[in-house]
Amino acid sequence: MQRQIIFLIAVFFMIISIASPADQQRGGAINGTASKQDFLSDTNYYALIIGIDKYSGNIPPLATAVNDAHAILEVLVDQYGFSKSSVVELYNSQATKAAIIETLRNFAKKLRENDNLFIYYAGHGQLDDVTGAGHWVPADAIAGRFDTYLPNSTIRDYVKGIKAKHILLVSDSCFAGSMLVERTISNQIDDRYYLEASKRTSRKVITSGGLEPVSDSGKNGHSVFAYYLIEAFRKNESSYLVPSEIFTYIKTPLANNSEQSPIQGPLQGAGDEGGEFVFKNMSAASKTKMSFISDVESSIYVDGEYIGSTPLLDQPMKPGTKQWRMVCSALGQERSGTLDLLKGGNETVNVYFQGATSYLTVFTKPWTVVYVDGKKVGISPVANLKVTPGTHQVTLKSSEMGINKTFVLLFEEGKTVKIVKNILKDK
Repeated sequence: MQRQIIFLIAVFFMIISIASPADQQRGGAINGTASKQDFLSDTNYYALIIGIDKYSGNIPPLATAVNDAHAILEVLVDQYGFSKSSVVELYNSQATKAAIIETLRNFAKKLRENDNLFIYYAGHGQLDDVTGAGHWVPADAIAGRFDTYLPNSTIRDYVKGIKAKHILLVSDSCFAGSMLVERTISNQIDDRYYLEASKRTSRKVITSGGLEPVSDSGKNGHSVFAYYLIEAFRKNESSYLVPSEIFTYIKTPLANNSEQSPIQGPLQGAGDEGGEFVFKNMSAASKTKMSFISDVESSIYVDGEYIGSTPLLDQPMKPGTKQWRMVCSALGQERSGTLDLLKGGNETVNVYFQGATSYLTVFTKPWTVVYVDGKKVGISPVANLKVTPGTHQVTLKSSEMGINKTFVLLFEEGKTVKIVKNILKDK
């Protein structure tokens, strides 16, 4: 006898009929100066992991739902910094209708703007052929009794009520695609994309199929969808990972090795604003890196080599002393400096071009005409003249006294450079 349909829906796209024991497939989800200034530093990560193999109420068992759920949780904790104390796990008899609803209620009461929630569901799903509504099938459900199932609409209402910044639902389930709107994936995913995507609220879903049955069996004790999903998490070497990248990774091998066509998009009617859940890869965070941030986009050079434009986050580097330079073409300004990067370090260079100011004060005897980078700025004494931070040439001239002296000086942000000289004595 083949395996029963498993409906792995990450909270909400469960719309599948429970398959007969003779044809078991996965059913609809029933489911930073020197320290890193991390844009995710204030983010808290939570997860709800549900896996149901064993059912009461004359519902056929599944084979891989619990194993898939365990493996997903393992990679989240080991590689992406999720704390087990922030994860709710419901397996088999624990995953009753009351327990699932209570957990969603608790998240709705607890989570706030700086929180992200990942929901993964593996279990049976049921489609009501009268209303067309999808349901999760909890562990204590009774076959054919829709009053014992958990409607998609109920799950959606709780997800909508959760105040987290980002919620990602993952569903390995039959007919799970009807609850989302497909969206085109961004062609360019870079550090600027991660930064901007983290700012906008998201309610995203990835499903293993659209409106077709999906298999409960696959590779290495996992469904084919779960196998490639876990691989996408584990093989990521970047510092960050977003759902659209996960989908890009899994869609081709899944389509080539099964009858399934995965889809992804926002959860309908749940408040998605186009952002993405950003996973932080902690294993990548242990490498030596530098980050560059500026208020206006600028080009970045390290040891004379162009490496990209701001914001550039977690750029791998070899340890050592680094000469950096940031050039803002729009404002005609640049900044430079030196930074000692230790092995395993993660340093951030944060530069403000707009409003950044240094000061020049000049007292000379006798008086002189003062020039900055060849431009006359006044006659000494000059006090607190605003100068753009960086390296400048300051020239003191007096044709009557035959004085013409030039100094190459470094002006640091917010600081004053003073020239106090008796020119005749120093001449």
